Amino acid sequence: MSIGKTPFRYDYVGSFLRPEALKKARCQFDEGKIGYEELKVVEEAAITELVQKVKALGYHVITDGEFRRATWHLDFMWCFDGIGHTPTKTGLPFHGEAAMVDDTYLVGKVGLSGRHPFVEHFTFVKQFEDENTVAKQTMPSPAQFLAQFTMPFNRVETEKYYVNTEDLVTDIANAYGKVLQDLYDAGCRNVQFDDCTWGMMADKMGHLAYGTTAEGLKEIQKTIETINPLPGAKEFLDELRTFSQVILISDTFTEFAAPLMKKLGWPTLFCNSLEVAENGEITGHKMRVQQSKLTTVKALQSIGFETIASGDSYNDLGMIRASKAGFLFRSTDKIKAENPDIPAYETYGELLDAIKKAMKD
Repeated sequence: MSIGKTPFRYDYVGSFLRPEALKKARCQFDEGKIGYEELKVVEEAAITELVQKVKALGYHVITDGEFRRATWHLDFMWCFDGIGHTPTKTGLPFHGEAAMVDDTYLVGKVGLSGRHPFVEHFTFVKQFEDENTVAKQTMPSPAQFLAQFTMPFNRVETEKYYVNTEDLVTDIANAYGKVLQDLYDAGCRNVQFDDCTWGMMADKMGHLAYGTTAEGLKEIQKTIETINPLPGAKEFLDELRTFSQVILISDTFTEFAAPLMKKLGWPTLFCNSLEVAENGEITGHKMRVQQSKLTTVKALQSIGFETIASGDSYNDLGMIRASKAGFLFRSTDKIKAENPDIPAYETYGELLDAIKKAMKD
């Protein structure tokens, strides 16, 4: 069994070019010239060879290369209840050309009555784990799943079964929960969600996929408005601002963060920004600076400020270590284990006390 712990500092997506033998076998299967068991033999031979190559290169993660799929995302969806698909006649618009993937749409309520085939796919790869490698299972994210059935070309079919998006979201979440539980029971500890929906929102042509125009950004903000701060977050910031200047540094975008900042009492926020046309269409984005958190802390220090920093992720470590005092707050067990010298707290009260003490030292 692998002793590797994820996530690793470097990784790869996990999808590889199909070898010719596999492409030939898949064509023969689609044409009815060979059966599934014959195709499976070719798939497993190709996956075994891929795993050996990846190990030889020194990577700590192994995957099946997505060799058992026709596409990176749709095959996963086809295995759920309520999902239908047929050979496309028009294709899906994609960067100047049509991707000729199956039209995929709802034929009923989304669910999962059996075991998802990806669980069996994972167990095949898991057998190759050793002390240096851990198996990873890739799949499209729940947001990607939702986008597939809420974009304009699918809305008519979707609305036959769902009168509101919330019910669809609930069913998708429940179905994913079963897949993830089955994967966990099979020994999977490394899942990768692949998602291109945020890129679609920021793309200049994204409104064509989503059917939005001037109301595009407003619709996104309306969704974000349903998200509430963690219990105690506003009270923590209010108390902190009574005795110190407070700046939130984030890699998000001002326009997305605004609804949440309003609920927090409009604290000072340093983040990135979207480029939005007069009609509300998102046309691009502007990153404020590279390594924004560390760069901001160093800039404040260069003009005479002392900084105390707190965060929960890897990209917070730089500013934490560069500050007079730094803390981890509600971070992952892995990050805390890798950084035992950084005090870690779970409650706002503990963090507030630590900040007060650091300011006195």
